[in-house]
Amino acid sequence: MKLKKMVGLLCVEMENNSRLNVGLIGDLGSGKTYLVKKLLETINPLLENQISSPTYNICNIYQFENTTYHHFDLYRIENEEELYDIDIWESIEESENITLIEWVDIFPEIMAKCDIIVSIEILNQNDRKYKVSKYHENK
Repeated sequence: MKLKKMVGLLCVEMENNSRLNVGLIGDLGSGKTYLVKKLLETINPLLENQISSPTYNICNIYQFENTTYHHFDLYRIENEEELYDIDIWESIEESENITLIEWVDIFPEIMAKCDIIVSIEILNQNDRKYKVSKYHENK
């Protein structure tokens, strides 16, 4: 699946759900943050050029309309205890949050809470393949 189609699929899911947990899996540089950027810019064009990687902040929060979007990057999280420090559990359980989690595969217990898992494969420098590898209702 190409980027545009993946963004469209995720937009439909977000329109139909007030709470959604999306896990993102892919190698370093595969485009996890880029997918989130394109997704949130599609939902709200005013966010163009405002979406950034949460690698150092661990979590970036965006609010528009009645929805809060939490964008986590678990790459630098070293253990399960740190998951509590970053409030990821609260985000996952909150009824009005859309939670987007990069490197979700590092913590299987977080991955198990995801409604959608998106895997990103690098085909070459400019091309990626997006795949929904897990999709279920946790609600």
